[in-house]
Amino acid sequence: KKIGTISREVISTMSDIVWSIDARNDSMNDLLERIYDFTHNTLSVQDVKVSIVQKGLDKSKKIKINYRQNIYYILKEAINNIVKHASATEVKISIINDEKFFTMQISDNGNGFDTSENKSGHGLKNMQMRAERIDGKLTISAHNGTHIHFIMNKL
Repeated sequence: KKIGTISREVISTMSDIVWSIDARNDSMNDLLERIYDFTHNTLSVQDVKVSIVQKGLDKSKKIKINYRQNIYYILKEAINNIVKHASATEVKISIINDEKFFTMQISDNGNGFDTSENKSGHGLKNMQMRAERIDGKLTISAHNGTHIHFIMNKL
């Protein structure tokens, strides 16, 4: 069972890597489709209701590989954390590109956590590192669920 789980994780990771470096997947629409697919596939098996709102996104706009990778992996880590730790029944995702900023917010109605505790995992640190790689800022609050807010210059 453990080998099967690890094998599925490796296949998923390899799929993400191939997707993220494939130049055919360079549009905003490609990123949104990947986000939708991963989010719905991951949360639906956990009976978690998900809603995704998007505004101001030019779906034909080309996105540089480093932006595409880091935005996707921030979202993926957030969703994986919800599944593993939150006991949430509902997740709301907002992706907005306005005149000045690109923002992505991911909120759940789960049990939250103490953000001041020193966690043994690397997930939250990796999310922060990914945000910084693309000159963005990531904030996390974990009261009445967990709320992740990522902001960077307009795409």
